[in-house]
Amino acid sequence: MVSQTPAAQDYLAEEIQRLQSPVQMRGTGVIGTTINLIGSLILIIGLMYLMMLGIKFIYVKASI
Repeated sequence: MVSQTPAAQDYLAEEIQRLQSPVQMRGTGVIGTTINLIGSLILIIGLMYLMMLGIKFIYVKASI
């Protein structure tokens, strides 16, 4: 038979209590997610614009 120390009993009691009432996790905020998506969209559009300018520059140089 295994005997438990008082410290082990306290630890197990606390862990059982934590399992029965877990901490609620907060979800991501809608505003923060929206700002991140808009920022990412602006960044992608900007990169596409710079790439378009670069291709146009190379095309003009090659046609001369």
